[in-house]
Amino acid sequence: MSESAYERIGWAAMAVLSGLLVAGPFVVGCGRQVEEGAPPPSPSAQAYYTRWHTFHTGAITDATGATMNVEGLAVVGVQVAGLVTATVGCQASIDGANYHAVQWTGLGDGAVSTSTAADGLYLVGVSGVRLLRCPLTSYISGTITVRGNGMAVGVVDLANAVIGAGSNTIGDVTVSSIVAPGGKAASTTLTHAPGTSNTAAVVTRTAAGVGSWVVGMVSGAYDEAPTGGLVKLEDDSGVVWQVPITSEGAFFFPWVPGLKLTANSPITLTLAAGGAGVTGTINGHVWTE
Repeated sequence: MSESAYERIGWAAMAVLSGLLVAGPFVVGCGRQVEEGAPPPSPSAQAYYTRWHTFHTGAITDATGATMNVEGLAVVGVQVAGLVTATVGCQASIDGANYHAVQWTGLGDGAVSTSTAADGLYLVGVSGVRLLRCPLTSYISGTITVRGNGMAVGVVDLANAVIGAGSNTIGDVTVSSIVAPGGKAASTTLTHAPGTSNTAAVVTRTAAGVGSWVVGMVSGAYDEAPTGGLVKLEDDSGVVWQVPITSEGAFFFPWVPGLKLTANSPITLTLAAGGAGVTGTINGHVWTE
């Protein structure tokens, strides 16, 4: 099948089964990629696809930038480059007339904010909104380019979902328990950013009790090219999945409909220490079944 500038179709099922998903600076596993302006695939075909967009190219003044259509997407990774002295914001809208600041997470340090004054990689959730933009303000210097990579990883129906009592503390992270109708837990994103070089980033969950943990996506980043970079997932049976990470930048590994682990087993997701001067961040998107 030929490849055009507007669409690439890969063999996601084969990649997942063989474990040959590739990681690197803003690289995702095989799937469907569409350019900005192309319509989303049909619901039956949109379990996993990506959409690319350019917000600013070589900007040298304050500017709103190009707006990204994020309908059908779950998350957007944003890369800011060439910024010297300026601010890049993150705003979303449903009606296209009223925009509001939304939070993104720095993939290098795990910091949560609504804007940045530095180059870097950022991840923002866009489920339920239609449009995303990254306005450039307070410009003084720099030749700034901002690009986005949006990804759909399937849809979870949380109609009438309820939040269970209590919360769980996992290292530096506290997450609330969310339970959907029928006893199936809704997805939760776990994040760990140690903030110290040459330190592993680790998130864990205790045994699910009745049922199994299911992993929908693993993402993260090293801020520099690592030495001995590796991401791995473990449960009571041992190492379930692992992939070497050899480049700096963000990586995404989605599973559709999800990687189901050993019943009633704790899980541990680890991004290995990357060597002297290298820091990392790990994110896990999980639920129970």
